[in-house]
Amino acid sequence: MTKRPLNAEVKKELGLRVLALRKARGLSQAEMAKKCGLHWTYIGGVERGERNPTLTTLRRLAESLGVDLPPLLGRLEKGESPVLTERDKRRQEIVKWLQKGSEAAVALSFRVIQVIIREEKKRGKGR
Repeated sequence: MTKRPLNAEVKKELGLRVLALRKARGLSQAEMAKKCGLHWTYIGGVERGERNPTLTTLRRLAESLGVDLPPLLGRLEKGESPVLTERDKRRQEIVKWLQKGSEAAVALSFRVIQVIIREEKKRGKGR
């Protein structure tokens, strides 16, 4: 078996992390591209491990995903999936539930979230 060059492995790992974080935030490639001022096809190339972004571009990607650079640059062990924060994992789980839920369940979830956000805003203003 031919071993892939290290450069290809690094780009593939980066791409997996960018893809996982983008999906966890519910962003399309086009939405993410707009946030960081890049073309959506470039985002796709990064996610597939075809692009070798500069440090400046990595910073733009990280900022558009709401993370620092280390979550994008860490090394993946064999079989390990991209690292997500606990918050990201919870977001993904909520999105999965909503995608599987009935219209009534989604509507109820929406109303519950609205109440929670309103209460958080009230507490934030009172501090």
